[in-house]
Amino acid sequence: MHGDAHAGNLYFLPAAVGLLDWQVVQCGQGMRDVAYFLCNSLPTEVRRAEEGALLDRYLAALADQGVTLDEAVALE
Repeated sequence: MHGDAHAGNLYFLPAAVGLLDWQVVQCGQGMRDVAYFLCNSLPTEVRRAEEGALLDRYLAALADQGVTLDEAVALE
């Protein structure tokens, strides 16, 4: 996991978005990066309105790669 995922560390290509920041690399739960990004990159009202859809999208992306993460665990 990165540990410092926020909008300032993103780059955009025509068909993809990436995360680039060589300062911080660490072992841990990837969900922390998702939560950190959402809390530090989205206005509170947007985050609250969209959190369910964003979490569903994240879980679907994991599932597409063969990774299973319980929704209740991800939400916690």
